[in-house]
Amino acid sequence: MELRKLIISIIDDNHTDKSKIRIIEEKEDNIIKLCGGLNGHGKWADYFDDLANLFKKFDDNGINIWITAISNDCLDDVFYITLKYEECQL
Repeated sequence: MELRKLIISIIDDNHTDKSKIRIIEEKEDNIIKLCGGLNGHGKWADYFDDLANLFKKFDDNGINIWITAISNDCLDDVFYITLKYEECQL
């Protein structure tokens, strides 16, 4: 499976009920932007749990992926994450 499609599949299939993580933008150069949060009804500990599970699945599939930017809209309890990825060379 193409790497980009695999990453999108992992994100879409990851059950992130605590944080509702979703793709908001895909760019060339292996960059994907995500958004998550529950608009004032969530907890950061839960958000980080969902993110850790997501990154575990990336790792399990041999995907090198990095957070290159993270920001928080504290008024709306929403976070934004920019990811850059490439396949692991083992």
